[in-house]
Amino acid sequence: MTSTHGLRILRVSAVSQDCVKCYLDVALVKDVLLNHLYYLNLGQNQLSGRILRSLGNCRELEQLYLYGNKLTGEIPPELGQLSNFTGFYVFMNQLEGSITASLRMCSRLSILRVSYNKLSGEIPLEFGRCENLYIIDSYGNELTSSIPASLGNCPELLSIDFSDNRLTGPIPSELGHLKLLESFLIVNNQLEGTLPGSLEHPII
Repeated sequence: MTSTHGLRILRVSAVSQDCVKCYLDVALVKDVLLNHLYYLNLGQNQLSGRILRSLGNCRELEQLYLYGNKLTGEIPPELGQLSNFTGFYVFMNQLEGSITASLRMCSRLSILRVSYNKLSGEIPLEFGRCENLYIIDSYGNELTSSIPASLGNCPELLSIDFSDNRLTGPIPSELGHLKLLESFLIVNNQLEGTLPGSLEHPII
């Protein structure tokens, strides 16, 4: 295998999952040869197994596309070490466990797409610290508890989709602080109370 020390962009499609996983095992686990990588796209490759914890060592990684595979297990908390992380796309997998609160350490995180998995537990309150977050899609999971009022502290939020979960409680009035919000989707939950007047204009 040739050196990948200076590799910045890696996109792989329509190849054997064994080939992809073997490559990543070698390149990421052994002293992180991909330490300059900022874009990794392995979407729609029928990959199985867990998301590698060693991805947290790719300190320049900005965009991670793992959507449309058969990945299982939890979202590794090590991803919270990625200070340049802006986009996380893992929709249409079989991920379980909670949405790791460590992602709030990714201060530049702007797009979080985790829809159509088997994620459970709460939506982390800590996401209220992600000031650059503008898209959060988590529909089609098994999320419980309430919508965190802290999301009202994310001034760039443009689109929220929590449809098809098990969320309960009222819709927090703090979301009315989101002046840029255009789409707010919450169908098929167990929410109660009335819609705050400040949210009458976004599509729900």
